[in-house]
Amino acid sequence: AARDLVERRHRTEEILRNEKLMHRQRDQMVMEGGILRRVFGIGPKVGGLPGSKLVHPFSMFHQAITAFMAMMLGYSSIISTFIIGFSFYQDPCIRSMFLEFDMFVDTCFMVEIIYTFFVGRYQDGFYLDSLRYVWKQYLWEGFLFDCVTSVPVSFFEYQTIQECLAGNDAPENSRGLRFIRMLKPLKLFKILRILKL
Repeated sequence: AARDLVERRHRTEEILRNEKLMHRQRDQMVMEGGILRRVFGIGPKVGGLPGSKLVHPFSMFHQAITAFMAMMLGYSSIISTFIIGFSFYQDPCIRSMFLEFDMFVDTCFMVEIIYTFFVGRYQDGFYLDSLRYVWKQYLWEGFLFDCVTSVPVSFFEYQTIQECLAGNDAPENSRGLRFIRMLKPLKLFKILRILKL
């Protein structure tokens, strides 16, 4: 038992040292290297910075994407509440005033899934930028979650409206559309990822 405590303490100290190094690397990234290094974090090893073949999670670009997606999540949280509260039983042929922007937001979430395959990762304080490793980890840890929380509800709404305009009856589709609208609040679970960063 005492040996386990000592091993855990050493492991914790090592992780803390690596985290301090990560923070120094993040600060250094902004100041050193060419435009690829400063904006995307891509480039060879420079000083205390690790080399990276993928977008670095501390890069300005990735931080901007994270902030942008946080704004899209904020929008989704407000609109999801509105849709569930007021538009859930609405006739599917009535067009939402937010439809185009909702389509833009849904597209952003789908593009983010693809983008995530090309962002390096830190694990236990060590930076890993192997494309194979990143893909494997993302497919194993977060891909399914992201797919479920990024269902493009607005595209289904748009398709239903197009069918209504073509003269097709929408009541058969209304149950399916209501179910799909219930998936919209799932985006709120993505807030956990932002808070984790």
